[in-house]
Amino acid sequence: MAGKIERLTREIFRFGYEVAANGFSERVTTERFFKAVKEQSNIRSRFDKEEKNILAGDGALILELGCETLRQLRVNGKPFLHLTDGGEKLLDTPTKLTEVAIYPQPSRFFVQNSNWKNFDRQICMVYEDGMLLRRRLRLPTVTQIMPEAVDLAQIIFKYPEVVKSLSAGQYGDREIRTVTPVKTGSDVYTARVKILDESGLLDITVCDVKHGNPYIWVPRIIVPRRHPVNVGNSLIL
Repeated sequence: MAGKIERLTREIFRFGYEVAANGFSERVTTERFFKAVKEQSNIRSRFDKEEKNILAGDGALILELGCETLRQLRVNGKPFLHLTDGGEKLLDTPTKLTEVAIYPQPSRFFVQNSNWKNFDRQICMVYEDGMLLRRRLRLPTVTQIMPEAVDLAQIIFKYPEVVKSLSAGQYGDREIRTVTPVKTGSDVYTARVKILDESGLLDITVCDVKHGNPYIWVPRIIVPRRHPVNVGNSLIL
């Protein structure tokens, strides 16, 4: 009898521990998600000279974006294979970015292992990867964001030679998740961008926010970040 009570006590303790651990994990994930979402708007318009020098020394390219919306790009004859009708938010909103930095090599352009993840996890991965970038470069005034669809279109159309290598070889089937919402009926999706291929066409459709996909990745889009109020010894604020 004593043995049964002891085993039951251990099981109750183990179950309670697992519930507590899972609850803590969910709270941490939720907190990180909201920080990641907030970081999407914690940006400045241009890099300063020091930021440009450090990023260039690390192999990044600084790119300047235009002001056309997706609708204007299509009207102006930019080569779209398909541009989904996602309403004004998708078609008529210009980029909020002026300068961005990217790594032109496919292995560095994408956040490592970011496929097979749903929207919440991918936006957290972008945020976490940005923290690692700040630590590694000792540069607290840059961050990484999940781009809008128009941001990617601007990069791809304005710098075709730069991004051509991103769709080459083993990276040819990769598509890019964006933060741009596209609502269809009662379901919510985000826009996804097919990387420019040799035909020069750009394909913008939608992807599910709830589930991951082996072909949908997120990129490292580096932007200047608002200066932390008090950095102290921390480089990840």
